[in-house]
Formats: sequence, C-alpha cells, structure tokens
Amino acid sequence: MSLSFDAVRQQLAAAGLEVFRSRGDELSLAERPRENLVMDSGVVLRVGEALEVLVAFCAQQTEFPDEGEVLLLERARRRAAPALSDGFVEVATKVVPVADPGNELLTIDTVYSVVCGKRVSATLEAISLLKRVLAFERG
Repeated sequence: MSLSFDAVRQQLAAAGLEVFRSRGDELSLAERPRENLVMDSGVVLRVGEALEVLVAFCAQQTEFPDEGEVLLLERARRRAAPALSDGFVEVATKVVPVADPGNELLTIDTVYSVVCGKRVSATLEAISLLKRVLAFERG
C-alpha cells in the first residue's frame, strides 16, 4: 500500500523538518545555515510503496584542487562512514560540474558525491532517521 505523499510531507513539517523541494516521489529537506538562508541539505525522503532515506556525502574539487575523481570520491565515502555504519548502503555516485552564474560555459567547481540509502518501514522511523542524518558531516 502506497503512502500518501502529502500526508508524509505534513508529518515531516509537524516534526519540525522543512522541505526544500518536492520533485516526483522525493521530498528534499532544507538546511538553514542562517535564519535568512535556506539551502538543499542533500537529504531526501523518497515516498512510494516504501520509504527510503537518501543522503549525499560530497567533496568539492576547489577544496582539494590537486586530487582527481578517485580520491575525491574516496573522501566522500569517508564522510559517508557514519551512515554506512547505521545500515545505509551506497546507491550511486555523482560528478556534478558547477557553472559560473555569470557564464554558464565556465565551470567554477565540481562536486563529487556518494549517495547512500536506507529503507524504513514507517514515517516515524523515517523522521527519526532524517534528523540523525541531518547532523552528519556531509560536505
């Protein structure tokens, strides 16, 4: 039985979690580094027949300019260690160029991400897990 997307979203809000974006079957959680700044946290709840918490751990090329893709993905995997110890599994890697806002043809950085996921059986379990992973160092 599929869970109601809107009901899950309302339960997240009631638990004090802020949704940054809804896309398809995914609710991306927001992070507030400052009161007036809302950012995508890299933490997602996928809603469907089951609930799945996804979290991206990242390393940026500008932080480690002398390292290549293999080393940067290893850095991201080291950041993912607490999640992997908590039952998450690696589900994807992503390499995303960051374009200059003033010139889309110019790449100013590249983000290397390791995405980890964990299925849960209930919304309350998902909320507890989401709160834990928001405290992880994700990059």
